[in-house]
Amino acid sequence: MYVPIVMVCSDWLIGNQPLISVSSTSGNMVTSELSFLPTPGDNNAIYKCEASNSATSSPLTALVKLTVYCK
Repeated sequence: MYVPIVMVCSDWLIGNQPLISVSSTSGNMVTSELSFLPTPGDNNAIYKCEASNSATSSPLTALVKLTVYCK
């Protein structure tokens, strides 16, 4: 019997500052969308997604380094 474990990216952070995001679930897939307008100061910023559910003792994390190109 297959029981899917859903991981929800419950928190997007830049540094320790939480960001507003929208999560959705379809079957055993979860997506979390973060929308923002980057500025030159966001270049090389590191965004962190924290995901957890009842099967994890601590949140799983993923880091995304942003590269901003400006005119």
